[in-house]
Amino acid sequence: MEEKKRLIYPDLLRIISIFSVLVLHAVGEIWGDIPIQSKSWVALVAIDGMFRFAVPVFVMVSGMFMLSPQKDRGIKELYSKKVLRIITAFIFWSLVYTFFHLASGFVTEGVSFKPDFQLTVNGFLLGEYHLWFMYMIAGLYIVTPLLRKIVEKKSTMQYFIFIWFIFCIVANFTGLIPVIGNKIYGFIDLFKISIAVQYSGYYVLGYYLHNYTVKKPIKAAVYFLAILGTLGIVGVTVFTSFRSGETVSKYLGYLLPMTAFQSAALFLFFRDKFENFNPSKKVQKAIFTLSKISFGIYLSHILVMKAVEKFCHMFLPLPPYALFGALLISAAVISPLISYLLNRIPGASKYIV
Repeated sequence: MEEKKRLIYPDLLRIISIFSVLVLHAVGEIWGDIPIQSKSWVALVAIDGMFRFAVPVFVMVSGMFMLSPQKDRGIKELYSKKVLRIITAFIFWSLVYTFFHLASGFVTEGVSFKPDFQLTVNGFLLGEYHLWFMYMIAGLYIVTPLLRKIVEKKSTMQYFIFIWFIFCIVANFTGLIPVIGNKIYGFIDLFKISIAVQYSGYYVLGYYLHNYTVKKPIKAAVYFLAILGTLGIVGVTVFTSFRSGETVSKYLGYLLPMTAFQSAALFLFFRDKFENFNPSKKVQKAIFTLSKISFGIYLSHILVMKAVEKFCHMFLPLPPYALFGALLISAAVISPLISYLLNRIPGASKYIV
């Protein structure tokens, strides 16, 4: 029997998504230090707007695999492998970040530093700001057995995606419309459907786009709306920020139509262009390795950025745009190395990366 070849396009999507996360967080670290209306600030808004697909595409790739009938090994295995890994990884990395912040306090303030116990405990329980993803993905794993029932029938899956798009994605967008937006959103929110769907929509969408052909006119519309949406969120963010005199980031959310179309377009593009991609063995190995360590890169990259930022502020002050480059390059080099080394430790790849 001929061995079934591994699909490469999901690995490519993971790689481009994790790189996009690094870009977004490098932007976030310096955004407040750059004057609004400067060319550098506008450039950062444009960069941020182009990479909003980062987390949604991660979720779509997870759904593509996790909702597959071949992955259904029962609830016990789901918890003992997938959910447990998220819990142990969160505990480990939250401890790492907690100790990092305590150490930073001692380095900055010396012996006079007195950590607030309650803030420290709360910080550990909530985790560093990017670890919100862990709670979200754990929630998706928990409801995966239910979502598998939804994806058994194409029509039911289409209905779920429609409900998600209207009551979550479009509803969130209406809340951004001046004057009447809050009233429209308030009415839609009365149904409380968005609470039940949110990121599960991306989860199911990834499975759908992988398994079903999208007609050319619909695909063309998705590409068009992705481009229009990207230009739109950049333009509206710049305009509203200029008018208010401070950064307005509410148009850059993950659960908005612009981001949804951008994410779907990228997924479709990679599926169409790379579904039958068959590179050399060396290239395959590099792709598979980067894909495998992407989770560890996500978990560790903020640690690298915070450490580099702290070092630069203390010993090597840099202008914001240079700091952006330093943060991005250091995270792109050091985080993969950290993840790769941890993956080589017995048990670490199973529980912490």
